[in-house]
Amino acid sequence: MYKLLPVLRREFPDFEALKAFEAGIPVYFIRLVVEALEKQKLTTFQSYFLHAVALGVNTQEKIAYLLGVDDRDLISPGATLLKLGYIQQGLPNRERQRPIQLTPIGQQALTESGPPPVPRRKIGQFHLNALTWTAMPLEETTWPVERMSKEGLVILPKKENERPTLGVFTEKDVAYALSEAAAFQDTDIIALLELKKAELEYIAPVTVVLLRHRKTNEQRLVIYRNGMQLRPETIALQRLFENQQFKVPEDAALLQASGLDIPVTLPAEVSQAALELAQREYVLADLETQITEQEEIRTETHEDLEKQALEEKIKNLKEELRVKREESAELRQQLQQHQVELLRTEQHRPLLLRALREAREEIIIISPWMNRKACNDELCRLMGDAIKRGVRIRIGYGMGKERTPEEAGRNRNNVQLVKAALNRYIPRASASLLEMKETSGTHRKILVCDRKFAVTGSFNWLSYAGAQDEGYRNETGTLFRHPAKVLEIVQIAQQELSS
Repeated sequence: MYKLLPVLRREFPDFEALKAFEAGIPVYFIRLVVEALEKQKLTTFQSYFLHAVALGVNTQEKIAYLLGVDDRDLISPGATLLKLGYIQQGLPNRERQRPIQLTPIGQQALTESGPPPVPRRKIGQFHLNALTWTAMPLEETTWPVERMSKEGLVILPKKENERPTLGVFTEKDVAYALSEAAAFQDTDIIALLELKKAELEYIAPVTVVLLRHRKTNEQRLVIYRNGMQLRPETIALQRLFENQQFKVPEDAALLQASGLDIPVTLPAEVSQAALELAQREYVLADLETQITEQEEIRTETHEDLEKQALEEKIKNLKEELRVKREESAELRQQLQQHQVELLRTEQHRPLLLRALREAREEIIIISPWMNRKACNDELCRLMGDAIKRGVRIRIGYGMGKERTPEEAGRNRNNVQLVKAALNRYIPRASASLLEMKETSGTHRKILVCDRKFAVTGSFNWLSYAGAQDEGYRNETGTLFRHPAKVLEIVQIAQQELSS
């Protein structure tokens, strides 16, 4: 997610990024029976017009009668054919009608075009974007409902609650959606006959970012996919957000510095060092983002003076980054003297895996959210192995009452999937060693391994793996090894489990 920050700075210079979360855009896979005509040099009506003249039906009135249309319907195609030189009109006859004749060019055009085209039935496949409610070309890669459940992504709302019917589409919409399909490259869609299938799928993952205007405090949601803003989807989601039909989920990642849970018995200078170091982690991330942004701008500019100015700015930012890193290293050394360590995002998951491998008595995990993406088979297997060794695992989860039914349903589904996965790795005889309790609501994130070490911070142990990928975010945690401090965190965790 942090890779988006330079993009956000360029596109929204007056806004600051507050939160971000991964989501899926609901789309319907559509299979539709249509009636299509092969594209001709002449329109279908013009072709019929020429064929009528070739058959000797050579006045406007007679052609209109033959084709079953009004005289006025012939004015436009007739004028076009005259302009192209395909027909010519003679002098008025006794009935004051001007006979129409084919020119040599018109005869050639008629020969090349052959008989008037016959409509053919074809089956077209495309997607209907349920967020914007518009037809779109078929996405090559979509996620089924099962994968969305396993990954635990937020599902963005649909504009309409009802499933699409044939009446939702127009020939123009379908023609656009099928414009990239090889079978429809040289055809015109003239009728929509039957909706064969409308199956819900998801475009995922996409990243949704909550922005706030620095002066007006206006809030805005923006959707990105592979670093590119999805503008129609962004507009649609913003409208739903403003109408309070969509709310940012509680488990959205904070993109601003957040406080740390520090034991009250920790010396004041140590507490201050830990808090300051946590703040500096966000400062370092921001400086790295600024450097990346300026380097991208330098690559794109061709003005020598502007490039020199950018190089000087990059140099100063890198020097500031170096100084901040040295200051952070000093703070880390100060913390280590008190058996305290500040963890970066990517240090949390290995520590959790290590705890599951090394624990001999008890592991406590407080994590408001969980999903199968983080609680993958590796993690579930390690929990099962620990329980087989006689280790007691106590898990507290839940934020209390969710703000929306959709969020509550997603969280319940995620918990059920994790429990089902764990059941596959835990022997029935040892099932009592696993305690999973929904708390009355907590924001705390805690890990305790026996009484050897404990971690508090912003990292969601069971819903985020901390991989350095597109979804990477800046989370911090404080690792304590001093027995008294570990015991204090154990007591806090036990209070959460008993609430």
